[in-house]
Amino acid sequence: MTRGRMRGSRMWFAMAMALAVGGWAGCDDWITMPDREPTMEGVLVGVNGCSYGEACIAMVPERIETVWVKTDTTEACGVILTVTETTGLLVREGSAVRRALPEEFTLLRPVRVWIQGDVVAESCPAQGGAEALELK
Repeated sequence: MTRGRMRGSRMWFAMAMALAVGGWAGCDDWITMPDREPTMEGVLVGVNGCSYGEACIAMVPERIETVWVKTDTTEACGVILTVTETTGLLVREGSAVRRALPEEFTLLRPVRVWIQGDVVAESCPAQGGAEALELK
């Protein structure tokens, strides 16, 4: 092999290894959006039991356990959703989507909601499980 070909082969090998290692290492950061339209769009009026209009202690939750979403703040009921480890918590920034941090779940923030399955307890507010939440 000539010296130029040898450098080219090493470069391709190094690039292939970087892609392989980077691809495996970054698997946890891949974002998967639900492949259907959201169940509803609205605003967060409650997070982990702290609701809009109440005096809440200002603290950053370690994790999001429940959210209360209404189409707007004047809606009577809305829906309270349970959030689990499998719920996709996402933030849309332009055309990019990334994982949301708990401190980004602020009251009155716009949100798109995908509810798990078809089962929502008919009450006021309604209740269900969140498949994904996308903050705007």
